[in-house]
Amino acid sequence: WYTTDKAGYQKWDTVKVKHFWETLRIEKMVHKDYNFSEMIFPTSLDAYNERKERVISDSFWIGEEKRIFDGDADFYGASFDDYASFRSVSFDGDADFHSVSFDGYTSFLSTSFNEGAYFLYTSFDASASFRSVSFVGNADFQSTSFNGNTDFQSTSFNGNTDFRYASFAGEGDFRYASFPGEADFRYAPFAG
Repeated sequence: WYTTDKAGYQKWDTVKVKHFWETLRIEKMVHKDYNFSEMIFPTSLDAYNERKERVISDSFWIGEEKRIFDGDADFYGASFDDYASFRSVSFDGDADFHSVSFDGYTSFLSTSFNEGAYFLYTSFDASASFRSVSFVGNADFQSTSFNGNTDFQSTSFNGNTDFRYASFAGEGDFRYASFPGEADFRYAPFAG
């Protein structure tokens, strides 16, 4: 899907990446098949409206389609090889990101998790944004590695929240976050 230049930067083959996301939409999303367990995902693509204006970047949907997983979404063991966007998505069933590897910047900005959200043993190797996210059910980040800066500003954790054994190598920003349920940060070091 990409080549690497001498400086180590990935140059994505946009034709192959576009084909991957088109096939995923046809084979999985249209049929509401949200089992993405063990899949390897390339970079997310930018989307543009009919006026050539950039809109929310997300490759599971086209342009300004409603961004909803209306059933359980299973990403167990998946790998996102570069930028991953779940911005403004509504997960109406359980969202399982257990043991997922996010290699590039990851955005869950303004996302709603309406049932359980499971990020156990997940690795965020670059910065991640969970700003203004709503966790209605339980949120489990046990043993998750946040290796870049992580933004949980203005996030609402309404159910029980588990960050036991999570590690924050960069800054972990929880300003204005709310925890009406129980929150467990035992054995979670913050280095940033």
